[in-house]
Amino acid sequence: MSLIAYLQGKSIPSNRPAVIEAEEHRTVSYGELWDEVNSLALGLRELGFQPGDRVALALPNSYAWIVSFL
Repeated sequence: MSLIAYLQGKSIPSNRPAVIEAEEHRTVSYGELWDEVNSLALGLRELGFQPGDRVALALPNSYAWIVSFL
């Protein structure tokens, strides 16, 4: 089971904290996180990527890495 499938199977309220960005001094909720993940996925689809395609991540440890990974 993938991490995404696991998290989607849980009934996690969208307003609960998902990520705390210490450097940015902000908390991101599950709802905000999924919105950004879906937005990135749609952008990749518009660029021609399909489910199952492989994408390399060359990012430092950051919130952007989390969104890109998911």
